[in-house]
Amino acid sequence: MFSFVLLDNGSYFRAFHFLRLYIVKNHSVKQNLLVLLGTIICMLVALEVIFRFYFPVDIKKPRISVYNGIKQEWFNGDVLRIFNDGLYTYKPNITFKHCYDGKGMGRFEADNCVTYKTNSLGFRDVEHELKKGNNVYRILILGDSFTVGEGTRFSDIFPIKLAESFRKKRLSGKKVEIINLAMPGANTMNESKIYQYFGKKLNSDMVILQWNTNDFPVSSVLREHRKLIGEDYKKIFSDSKKYQWSALVHYIWYTLKVNKIAKGLIHLSNERLERGKLNFYQIKELHKMVKENGTSFYLLLFPELINFSQYPYSKLIKSLRDFCNQEKIPFIDALPELSKHKASKLWVHETDHHPNFIAHDVLFNKILTTLDSSLNPEKK
Repeated sequence: MFSFVLLDNGSYFRAFHFLRLYIVKNHSVKQNLLVLLGTIICMLVALEVIFRFYFPVDIKKPRISVYNGIKQEWFNGDVLRIFNDGLYTYKPNITFKHCYDGKGMGRFEADNCVTYKTNSLGFRDVEHELKKGNNVYRILILGDSFTVGEGTRFSDIFPIKLAESFRKKRLSGKKVEIINLAMPGANTMNESKIYQYFGKKLNSDMVILQWNTNDFPVSSVLREHRKLIGEDYKKIFSDSKKYQWSALVHYIWYTLKVNKIAKGLIHLSNERLERGKLNFYQIKELHKMVKENGTSFYLLLFPELINFSQYPYSKLIKSLRDFCNQEKIPFIDALPELSKHKASKLWVHETDHHPNFIAHDVLFNKILTTLDSSLNPEKK
């Protein structure tokens, strides 16, 4: 009677309409219902075949953290060293890995993992002498997992690229040394503690504070940050098994879930913006503390990588820019350069929205341009 062929959406609707007219004209009500039911079943079976073989849903497993032979989903807290006052770093001189399901958009190692090695201070960096030499201009970088470079190889993260670039330059005859004191999950309060504990011992000449939207002390912003860096994808993966009995149902469920995450972005109200400005004053206090030590300061805006065409945090970032201009706090704004890319092309993996090597290269060039003009280093 009727043969099923692949058509576009409009053709499907027209075919279904003509079929309905045929049924009405030539069959009784009971026969019409049976034919209609059979047609719907045939269409669903055909769609199931199409989605099973042409549009399979490949839901990636969440990131796995591997330390001392123990595998744990997303993050292993055993890699951290906790101080009495809430300050924390990685444990000194350890090695651990983050492993991904597939290649993603990062430059992973052969096993789709990224290796992390910490120095004797407990940070993802090379070794540095505590005592600064007379011939050294020392720059400290404070920040969170974006500056740690989660999901990105050590040689590709922007602090290391900066260190390599400045190794060939001099500032008034001094070598430039870059020290990375970033820690995952750190906010401005944590970063102030790190500076107080390590910064004075290291006797820096400049401090760069990397800022992210999760530094903003409003619960909805913090929840959104956790969603964006991958937390909700863990739940999608764990729940997906319930729907794998049908490729069509699985596809529809997965698409709805991912769209819900993408559309669940917060839009800061003026009230929440005012309430969250506590973070701006934390930045001001840290800036004051650094300046009192005779040290230069820059605030680095390295925000979430999401939907740049309708950026949900634009009001927040504009407010921070205005605050920095008012308080005369120098800042480096990476958002305009990052926005030239599609956000998803800057992620290390579809399940992990930390910045990949492309985003780190954008940051490297932006900071280098700013520091080159500010410090005016002389070539070796």
